[in-house]
Amino acid sequence: MFHINIHCRPKRENIEHFGKIMGAYVAVFIDYKDVDGAFELAKFYVSDNQWEIIDVEDDYFSFQ
Repeated sequence: MFHINIHCRPKRENIEHFGKIMGAYVAVFIDYKDVDGAFELAKFYVSDNQWEIIDVEDDYFSFQ
């Protein structure tokens, strides 16, 4: 399992949060076999929930 931090802001389509929230940090926990796949999944889930990714931290935590 990997813990990945992503800095993001709501997309215009995110009616609930757009204009109310300037940005947020998301802590994503992904249970995946390799770190590259975990990063791709984390970015997909954040974007799929109508958040624009500003930065993905290079550092991550791994839980065994």
